[in-house]
Amino acid sequence: MRVRILLFALIAMLFAGVLAPGLPTSGARAETAGWYRQEAAPDGELYCVSGVDRETVWAGGYVPSGPGVTQGLLARSTDGGATWSRYVPEGTPERFGFIGISGADAGTAWALGCYSFNISTFGGILVDTFDGGATFNLRGYNWRGLYYSVSAVDPQTAWAAGFTYGGFPMISKTTDGTTWSLSYGIGIYDLYLTGISAVDANTAWAVGNRGVILKTEDGAGWANQDFPTSRKLNGVSAVSGSTAWAVGDGGLVLHTTDGVNWSAQDAGVTVNLTGVSAVSASTAWAVGQGGTILKTTDGGSTWLRQESGVTSDIQGVSAVDVNTAWAADASGCLLHTTDGGAGVPLPYVDSVTPGSGAAGTEVTVRGSGFMEDRGSSRVSFGPADAPEYVSWSDTGVVCRVPDMSQGAVPLTVTTANGTSEALEFVVTPSFTVSSITPGYGVENMVVDITDIAGTGFEEGAAVRLEKPGTTLTPTEVNVVSGSSITCRLDLTGAPLGGYDVVVRNPDGSEARLAAGFRVTNICGGGAAASLSLFGVFMGLVSLAGSPRVRRRFAERRRPVDR
Repeated sequence: MRVRILLFALIAMLFAGVLAPGLPTSGARAETAGWYRQEAAPDGELYCVSGVDRETVWAGGYVPSGPGVTQGLLARSTDGGATWSRYVPEGTPERFGFIGISGADAGTAWALGCYSFNISTFGGILVDTFDGGATFNLRGYNWRGLYYSVSAVDPQTAWAAGFTYGGFPMISKTTDGTTWSLSYGIGIYDLYLTGISAVDANTAWAVGNRGVILKTEDGAGWANQDFPTSRKLNGVSAVSGSTAWAVGDGGLVLHTTDGVNWSAQDAGVTVNLTGVSAVSASTAWAVGQGGTILKTTDGGSTWLRQESGVTSDIQGVSAVDVNTAWAADASGCLLHTTDGGAGVPLPYVDSVTPGSGAAGTEVTVRGSGFMEDRGSSRVSFGPADAPEYVSWSDTGVVCRVPDMSQGAVPLTVTTANGTSEALEFVVTPSFTVSSITPGYGVENMVVDITDIAGTGFEEGAAVRLEKPGTTLTPTEVNVVSGSSITCRLDLTGAPLGGYDVVVRNPDGSEARLAAGFRVTNICGGGAAASLSLFGVFMGLVSLAGSPRVRRRFAERRRPVDR
């Protein structure tokens, strides 16, 4: 009976929507703060959404095609919602709509749908596309039941969860994008799964009625992690194998930070929550009845309500970073925010290039919410701020690594609106060449270099000695440590004079000791040593020839009287 009630509710949701008033409408980016409407399907209704990145989003629902007749509708944008492409996949039946969707990239998405008003012929369909909607493929049709939720990992891997008409749970998985196999299906009546969230090809959570929580860590076996509640769970979102949220009826929010044990969080609402989307261990959105949108930025310690502008039930939410998210409400409206939903965009760090470097290294930080003018904003490498900024914009900063201790540090961007979540940056030793031993060699000889001293040497580093017009390449180069290199240097035919000592790391960076090595033609090291030895020799000759020295020598040879 419960399964029949759920199916009828799905049908009513799909075919009885009305447009919600009162929210700014735009097909382009918002000029107003907070959440605003995007008309991705002006003639239809959208009930599921999946954001891939700040520019790419997929949505699903239906479009009327006649009195009491609908067709499944999919929509895609690759410019953040400014423009939309709309598709009615060929081969889908009448009285049909999509209820779940997950995109892996701009070209790849899986969508789930249900059809028919008659419970005896109710069925589900799974479609996919790998060419951005140019073609769609039907992978499941006329099922006695349906998959209700889908979660894509990459263009080949996705998970789907749902239930059969008889009320039995099922989870399937694809690892080639097209062939689906049953991963979970047990004969427990009246147990249906309503949400699934996959971390990778082996790790996923699924939730459903009776407060059921299932997890797999090997892609095959599923362990029950039920929290002591009988409330239905409607959605789950995982950011790692240890951190996830689940939401359900009566304002229920559950959270795990160890991947096993779940605890309840106070969301401050009692309405049914229908969806959740987390972007990190700190930040997540939850949505639900009556236009409810909640957000946490502290791991769920506090949940703050955001103004959605609608009073209809919001069915799902999909976030891609701390500022960017989409939500679909029961009226078919698609909501969007690019400033975190509260009108104040937090800085968000998407990438750091390179991910490591020594003091003075130029680093590019990509993200959003940095603000166009730097003002007092800053990039921090752990306890130290960047000493120099090459450029600054709302989506990118180029700065230099400060002089600081080596090791991994959290890199953050701080503006007047707050501080971003951190990405790891590794501060490496400064790359220098300080000395070479020995510091000279005799022409046409082979010299064993016992130590090129410095910092920041990496395995695979190369060594060369050079002066204008000549380059000497040592053999048997051995990086003993990050501060020492040994090698052998053949000076056959090498011109006399001073040579720069250059060490080149595998990443192409170079350190140089100017005029650190000298090629000589006298053993011991050059003109100064030659003059010194000559002076000593001539001094001894002069001393030996003096009358005083000769007299003392003669006296020592005279016989002693006894």
